[in-house]
Amino acid sequence: MSSNSDKNFTYKKHFYFCILLFLLFLFLSVSFFLAGVLQKRQQDKKIAQYINYCASNLDKSLSDDLYNFMEINLYHYLKPSTFGQFFTSSSSDDDFLTRVRMSAIDSMRLQKNLKSLILYRTSDSLLLSTLSVRTDFTDGNPAYSYVTAAFRSEHARTPGFISSSDGDILYYFPFFERSSPQEPAGCAMVQLRFPDEFFQISVEQLNPKGTFLILNNGQILSIEGYNILSSEVIETILRETPPLGKVFTYDNADISKYSFYCAPSAMAGMQYVYYEPVSSGIFSSRQFFKDNGLAPFLFACSTSVLFFLIAVFQLSWFEKHRAFLESAASQTALPVQRLSADAIFPSTQFSRYSGILIEYKSTGEQVVLERLQSTICSSCEQYLSGCQIAYRIIPQQLYICCYINYSEYNMRVLTDSLKQILYNTVENCHFNFYFTNALDSAGEMLDEVHYLQRSLHYTQVLGYGKRFSSSFIRSCDSSTAVLDTDITPHIIELLNSKNYDEVIQYLKRNQEKISFSSAPNSAEQFSYNAIYHFMESAFFAVKGYFLEKSYTHPLACQNMSSVLQTHPGFDRFCDYLIQSVTEYRESNEQSASVHEKNFMEAVYLYIDQNLSSVTLSSMAEHFHITSAHLSRMFKKNTDQNFSEYLSEKKLQKAIQLLEQDDKMNINEISKELGYSTPAYFLTKFKERYDITPSAYRKSYLTKSAQKK
Repeated sequence: MSSNSDKNFTYKKHFYFCILLFLLFLFLSVSFFLAGVLQKRQQDKKIAQYINYCASNLDKSLSDDLYNFMEINLYHYLKPSTFGQFFTSSSSDDDFLTRVRMSAIDSMRLQKNLKSLILYRTSDSLLLSTLSVRTDFTDGNPAYSYVTAAFRSEHARTPGFISSSDGDILYYFPFFERSSPQEPAGCAMVQLRFPDEFFQISVEQLNPKGTFLILNNGQILSIEGYNILSSEVIETILRETPPLGKVFTYDNADISKYSFYCAPSAMAGMQYVYYEPVSSGIFSSRQFFKDNGLAPFLFACSTSVLFFLIAVFQLSWFEKHRAFLESAASQTALPVQRLSADAIFPSTQFSRYSGILIEYKSTGEQVVLERLQSTICSSCEQYLSGCQIAYRIIPQQLYICCYINYSEYNMRVLTDSLKQILYNTVENCHFNFYFTNALDSAGEMLDEVHYLQRSLHYTQVLGYGKRFSSSFIRSCDSSTAVLDTDITPHIIELLNSKNYDEVIQYLKRNQEKISFSSAPNSAEQFSYNAIYHFMESAFFAVKGYFLEKSYTHPLACQNMSSVLQTHPGFDRFCDYLIQSVTEYRESNEQSASVHEKNFMEAVYLYIDQNLSSVTLSSMAEHFHITSAHLSRMFKKNTDQNFSEYLSEKKLQKAIQLLEQDDKMNINEISKELGYSTPAYFLTKFKERYDITPSAYRKSYLTKSAQKK
């Protein structure tokens, strides 16, 4: 009997061992399968995230460098547009066309990604560009082929790209008059300076054999990467309207498998496509271990063990802290309805009642709410116990209510002392104190505290670290005063006129207003709505200006609520706006000063090389700017007007010629320097040096002979 039982026991051990081996084999097989599936999903997700990211960046570049450039210059929302006048005006005189062309050339000089600009007006077939001075719509005009290529397109009524036969890529933008939006009044086109750099992205981090395509109305506009497939094959694959935002596999017997991903573009007619060859399969152990090694197997095993340990730890921790959790739940699970006066103070000890509402905000990382509340409540209890008054402390989710019953205490002094104690004992935390005045009954106190609870939104506009009485909140809510009536237009006007210091002073003046109004005995208070309206208007005025100027700044990418979270309170909010405007001014001045310095150096060199014939108008035409603008730049950089500067340069050159040994006579020197007559040269020379040219030469030669 014993032998049979031993055999049965041995048989059972072998059976269980085989079952264990089978389960282990099944576990490994499932692990490999799941790892392969996860690998494929991870790669698909990586492709989708990266291509969507690249598509978003390219859309932003297209919007900032092309669409916004066209829209701002063609449609005058904030200021008149020279380009827009070309389409809305029927003028074709030389002065008007020259002014438009000079403005176009100036605009192109400031655009690092754009090379040339073309404007075509439908009403009189007038073609103007920075490529040539010609304005006729014939094949002799260099811009003719670009415009006709755009008209041949099926999508000529929407902005888009066209490619020329010589590889140039141009952005096409039709212009519609607001009075007649059915047919375009013309079109504007800009040529990309370096198309390969403009559309370039790096696909090697996804797959060294990956390829990124940009399609414009179904035609390939740009290719980046390995590019195995021909254009015909790619267009055939994508002609079947592939799913957007999802990786799909193209399988054809004639070619290998390829994974495709298509991302839509915000630009009409544009599409971004990525494709890469599919590996031999997720079940190929060679490729699997080559890519992942033992990582999936080890990950599966370690994950199972980790989950088991976490489950054991959670159960043991819960059993160990069961009592604490139940007690904490009973303390924090307070009823949301208002408490009765008897529930707060069952028996009255003193004659006065007041309520204190303590709002707190942690600035530290990984702070446990229950622990923070416990620390604050403990500090309040220690202080109030020492004051020998009756109190009741009730913690809520984001604030703590202190109800006190006392006889002789100044509430302002008491809250100041309590605030100081909390700042000393609680680290990385900001506090706002709201308190009621002394009241005769607990019921009145509860009414006032309830009003304070509804007024917590003042934190957004007045900031942390302050205290507010219920009478102050009521006074603010009843106030009809406003900080300003024309906030947005005023700030935009100052920014457009580049009066950045006045914008800063405007914000600081209103900071002082709010600071004075927060004082207890201030004659003027502002409501929450009035303060928030000013902050919102100022924020959108500055943000709108940054967006119009295509200035990259964190403020331009944020909304009002996110800025208020990081910069709560009127002072900190306005300081952030002041800092943003200051950074823009410094960036603008720096870029402007470098550009202006390089430009003036080119102007000085041109004058030196053309001293005898240069005039203000000829030099303005050479540099494609107006004479008035060039004159202002001379006055700004030399403290002289152009004629004074040119006269001084000619007379300095005259001194050099008079001192040379070849002894050009006075008439020759006058002609060399471009003076109309020798007599005029003599007059200007004597006015400057108080001596005639002949006398100066004689004196110079005499001194030179004496030195020898």
